[in-house]
Amino acid sequence: MSVFKKSKRIVAICFFIFLCISSGFSSTVREHEFECPICSTKFNYRVQYSYSLFGQNLDLKPVGAAIIPTPIPKCEKCGFVFEDELFSEEELKILKEYLSKNNLPDADKNYPNYYYLGQEMLILNKPIENIAWVFLESVWENNNEKNKSYLMSNAIKYFELVPETSESYENFLLIRVDLERRKGNFENAAKIIEIIKQRTDFYKGYIIEIVDCQEKLIKAKDIEEHSLP
Repeated sequence: MSVFKKSKRIVAICFFIFLCISSGFSSTVREHEFECPICSTKFNYRVQYSYSLFGQNLDLKPVGAAIIPTPIPKCEKCGFVFEDELFSEEELKILKEYLSKNNLPDADKNYPNYYYLGQEMLILNKPIENIAWVFLESVWENNNEKNKSYLMSNAIKYFELVPETSESYENFLLIRVDLERRKGNFENAAKIIEIIKQRTDFYKGYIIEIVDCQEKLIKAKDIEEHSLP
């Protein structure tokens, strides 16, 4: 599951998940040795080789016999988060220069690895759609209840920066509805729903079902995670 994966249309994403279900594998994880491209430290980190997906939540998080998002290594010494071939040589030079003088923002907070990957992408001025998606993945990765509200707020902040011209904009609206509802910001969630309803080329078919589901959850003041209808 690439950290740069972007949703184009929800139907396309659901079709992709349906295809993954047919794989029939449960999650297979092994230790793998990595060498940090910043400080050359060697360390072991888990790698997910295969998995099965059974569906998606309303924030588009895949669910199934899998670690979601796919584990991404973080250097034990300098805290650099990376994947093989994720950054170019020039980008690694920029990040190495930055980390030679500074820690990554919130380095002492022990946030999810994907949060720090998002910070690295900000340093490199990566496309805002990719940054927003990675910060969403930090919400998926998080297992600390104390960090949940902040991580969702952080993801929402970057979703709000995605321009309307982006192919991901409308799907990001759907994700924002879910994150706002789960934070208990029911009024904000309802306002975003009204924006979605005005986009008649998007608000049709299965999208209507998703919005109807969210409206029922908002009315019930439900802040839990839920699957797509």
